[in-house]
Amino acid sequence: MHRVLFYTSSFSQQSGATHCMLRSAQEIARQGWKEVLLALPEQDQHELEKFPIAQSSFAAIYTNRHTYKLSKRSNPLRYVIDTFRGVAQLYRWLKKNPVAIVHANDLLDFHAAIAGRLAGGKVIWHLRTARPKWMVAPFLFLMRTLSTRVLSVSQATADKMLGKGFRKVTVVYDSPPDAKIFDPEKYLAEDKRAVRQSLGIAATDFVVGMVGKLVRLKGHEYFIRAGKHVIDKIPGTKLVIVGGAVPGHEEYERSLRRLAQELGIENNLIFTGFRSDVPALIAASDVMVQVSIFADPFPGVVLQGMAMEKPVLASRLGGIPEQIDDGVNGFLVEPHDSFSIAQRIVALFHDAPQRERIGKAARRAVYAKFKDDAAVINGIYDEVLKMQ
Repeated sequence: MHRVLFYTSSFSQQSGATHCMLRSAQEIARQGWKEVLLALPEQDQHELEKFPIAQSSFAAIYTNRHTYKLSKRSNPLRYVIDTFRGVAQLYRWLKKNPVAIVHANDLLDFHAAIAGRLAGGKVIWHLRTARPKWMVAPFLFLMRTLSTRVLSVSQATADKMLGKGFRKVTVVYDSPPDAKIFDPEKYLAEDKRAVRQSLGIAATDFVVGMVGKLVRLKGHEYFIRAGKHVIDKIPGTKLVIVGGAVPGHEEYERSLRRLAQELGIENNLIFTGFRSDVPALIAASDVMVQVSIFADPFPGVVLQGMAMEKPVLASRLGGIPEQIDDGVNGFLVEPHDSFSIAQRIVALFHDAPQRERIGKAARRAVYAKFKDDAAVINGIYDEVLKMQ
């Protein structure tokens, strides 16, 4: 029986990486580990309170936030000082509270890798989020020398961030959505009507949805521009954006609202803000769109839409082509090409049998291809613990 510490320098209810980490940790805790610990910034303690299951499953420790300050405008000297402080803080804790494995949840969680290795533990370094090359390069040496094993949520992410010659990396896809929660059979016609009514949407409207926190990289503006073309062809179309503004990105939401006004479709566009009833909102939609403009490593919302038997249009970037077989269980699109995205949506509007066929194929694909990642990670833990 061993202890494992999951470390993250960024913890948020709207972060897919946070949700995936917690789900993996919960499953690993059920598989016989003596104790699963969670280290997160003390500034994010209020976010942990939004996850009741996490509070009951893990012992949490709180750290000072250091890595969140890294940007091209960072003060290098201040960053180095913060790094030493962060490593020292975690190292002291690990010496008093030994763990067998330190599991860092992101490239920037290198404090955990350094402290974990110095304290004599094994280090698993997980790549769940995409980072620009200028940010990756300084950490490649650390990753090669400190990590016992590197995990990546997609092959595309591993190739982009590490290069094809990196030997320690293993691709571990995130677990698929909970099939009992993301179950289209749970939502009857009257349930869908009720959700639509709560949003001011008629039962006969054609609904195109997008789920994602409001940050520029998610490409909401291209979704809105595509929506304008769709509305020109199908006036009864409603666009639904599910997701809240992120601190520091409030202006982005305002810019999206201005764009809708400029295009004359503000009455067709609905911002729901952050919602916990995502399955119900997807069930009430006809088509789902995910047009990230960056190499999104493995967006969970794509699999959520597929699990709910909806045709999903998603960017041909990052790990998304590993989720969708184009034309078979969804559609890959060029995120900046709003007109082509709109053409595909209009075609789906006119072909209900295809929407149903693609949707059913999507759900089958999700649960056939993607399995519980905790079982794979637990096997990797067993392997590294046997290493000298």
